[in-house]
Amino acid sequence: MSRRRPWLISLFLAFLSIALFLTLDFLDPLFMEALEAKTLDLRFRLRGARDPGRELVIVAIDEKSLQALGRWPWSRRTMAELVDRLSAGRPRAIGLDLIFSEREGPHADFALAAAVKRAGNVVLAFVPEVPTAYQGTSVFPREIPFSFYDSAYTIVKQVGRAEVFRPIEASGALLPLDELIGAARTLGHVYSLSDRDGTIRWEVLSVKYGEEYYPSFALQLARIALGLSPEEVRLLMASGVEVGGTRRIVTDQYGRMLLNYAGREGTFPYVSAVDVLQGRVQPAVFTDRIVLVGTSAVGTYDQKVVPFSANMPGIEKHATAIENIFHETFLLKTPALRITDKLMIILLGLAPGLFLHRMRAVTGFLLSLTFLFGYGAAVQAAFITEGWWMNLLLPSAALILTYTAITAVRFGMEERQAREVRRIFSTYVTPRVVEELVRDPGKAKLGGVRREVTILFTDVKNFTAFSERHDPEVVVGILNEYLGAMTDVIFKWDGTVDKFIGDAILAFWGAPLPQDDHAVRAVRCALEMRQRLLALQAQWRAEGRVALDAGIGLDTGEVVVGNIGAQGKKMDYTVIGDHVNLASRVEALTRQYDAPILLTEYTYRHVKDTMVMEELATVKVKGREEPVVLYTPAELRDKG
Repeated sequence: MSRRRPWLISLFLAFLSIALFLTLDFLDPLFMEALEAKTLDLRFRLRGARDPGRELVIVAIDEKSLQALGRWPWSRRTMAELVDRLSAGRPRAIGLDLIFSEREGPHADFALAAAVKRAGNVVLAFVPEVPTAYQGTSVFPREIPFSFYDSAYTIVKQVGRAEVFRPIEASGALLPLDELIGAARTLGHVYSLSDRDGTIRWEVLSVKYGEEYYPSFALQLARIALGLSPEEVRLLMASGVEVGGTRRIVTDQYGRMLLNYAGREGTFPYVSAVDVLQGRVQPAVFTDRIVLVGTSAVGTYDQKVVPFSANMPGIEKHATAIENIFHETFLLKTPALRITDKLMIILLGLAPGLFLHRMRAVTGFLLSLTFLFGYGAAVQAAFITEGWWMNLLLPSAALILTYTAITAVRFGMEERQAREVRRIFSTYVTPRVVEELVRDPGKAKLGGVRREVTILFTDVKNFTAFSERHDPEVVVGILNEYLGAMTDVIFKWDGTVDKFIGDAILAFWGAPLPQDDHAVRAVRCALEMRQRLLALQAQWRAEGRVALDAGIGLDTGEVVVGNIGAQGKKMDYTVIGDHVNLASRVEALTRQYDAPILLTEYTYRHVKDTMVMEELATVKVKGREEPVVLYTPAELRDKG
């Protein structure tokens, strides 16, 4: 297989995965962002709760208050008394997350308006009526008091392309009573837009009503608490909101700010409304703090689904937005981060294609896992330390898909290679060696390579004359018996059977698996082959058959080993070189020196420290200029 092929396949699959996820992100970004939002919830839970500070306090109309003072809604006189008691502590701002849209009575309504007026820093809430599909021009449900328009942004600037900004538009609004609007410091909308899964992750900082844009309830409270005038809060369409010249709130195309929740419900300090009204909480508790008044009792139906909880009082969502603005604990998903997200899709999708093709499966899996968890840890660290919402899902999915695709293709290729290895070597070497080659095909250089090996050549003596004197069936039967026995011994010593040449066997050691002791193995094998042949001879004589004899020649040296033949037609794993010929020449000399096993000086150098050899002669063989020293195992001479 070409070296480039795995590399090219890996890169192709990597680019295919990248293209897939970039296309998904382009075709349906809202769907992909909805999935990614779930990972944002996970990041919140992994981070855990954080300290929101002590600047805010929530005065809750809770179960305890309802049990003491009766069911909701309470009398406006009671609410007026609550505002007066809160105002006595000189808080920075008071926010009433309650809608006083219907009249109770002239005296009660006037009492609450008077209390709001005396406080001088009360922000009231109004509810925009936003249709699911905007129908066109706004429809005002009643005549709007002029003082309501004072709550709108006074400065609206166009930043970026106008078509990018897609404000949330109201067709109507549920407003407080006119006298309350006139008495309040300002008004802010309490419209909440949940994501597809019903979770509130954003604060809508501007709602368009008629020709004006209105800030949120939380933004108005933060402005007053910071001591800023309406002119110091500027709406930068398609960009964000500038607060006081030093704070820049980044928003999306809908004018929404990403909320950085501090924790579950109860993260902000709570005070029961009845405790304030009955004097159990002193006004000093509210000094220089932002006070939010709202319902928390379950029966008041103001519960929100947020990343930390499915039962958070809406008042605490407002507290989160105020805290984010006041402390600048913003979460960011800027255009620059979106570009970074796409770059990470490319990088993580490309990573497996760069390294998997050259690694073992376990190593590649562990490295891919390291990339995956490393990126996840980096994303979580950026979320905690910098407030960045970086995309976790798409880059991770690109890495996983690329890894899976490349691994599947690689598995198929390796299976094919394993089948090829088994096919090539199953008739040459033992099954143990075949399995070792399948586990590590790199050890079997399927192309021709130079390697030092020890070659064994054995040939039956006078076989031509024997075959001429006997029937073919007799010749084939005894030859198969002989070749089978010799092959068993060669396999026992982990040798590779190159080929059968009639009655001759060519075998070698040192390939396809490297063997440091290849010469020793070959000589030991030759000695056992001789013993096995002597046993066969005794058997054949006992059976009344002719006893064949054979000589064995061994030589060690560098040869070319590999698959030789016609690609796709006939291939043999074999050795080629001068030392192959020399082993054959040495085997022929066994007859001349009456020695069943001969080895050259090149093999002798490898075995002299482990076996006793006897020098026989120095000969000049055909095809070689230099004479060769021949040896034979001493144990054979001793027995001779």
